[in-house]
Amino acid sequence: ADAIVTQSYEVVRDGNPGNGNRVLASVARQLHEKYGLPILAQEELVAADPELPTEHIAGDPSKSGESTASWNTHEVAKTQKKHLEKKYQEEIKVIVVAVPDHMGRAVWTYRKLGLTALAAPMPSIGYAGSEHACASHRWAWLFRAREILVRVLFWYWGYI
Repeated sequence: ADAIVTQSYEVVRDGNPGNGNRVLASVARQLHEKYGLPILAQEELVAADPELPTEHIAGDPSKSGESTASWNTHEVAKTQKKHLEKKYQEEIKVIVVAVPDHMGRAVWTYRKLGLTALAAPMPSIGYAGSEHACASHRWAWLFRAREILVRVLFWYWGYI
């Protein structure tokens, strides 16, 4: 692989990055230490671990911690791809760090953008919690239902 790319989890009500992003940052750091690959992180992971050794930070200051039609998995992946294309001329291979229930859509999105994407092994718990502002991120079952609906939208929009 050429790089580690991340997708974040929602921040919590008080703006704190939340446990989900700490888990994601920890996995990204472990992969970086094991393989020596650069990390292209979404901004919430850097907030969760300010010492995370990143090469590029994908962020939209007007949408920090939010997923919207204009700032979502596809848009984050596009900014990361654009950064990697400056560095690599051939096939680009990435290891994707994302919440397990989001991993399928994340990997499909990177692949649709022309990258070779591999899913990182992820812990299955530690993401959802009652402190999240958005109800879909408080309970795993509701996040899964949301993920199914968003996958349909991404398919309709041509993102996967």
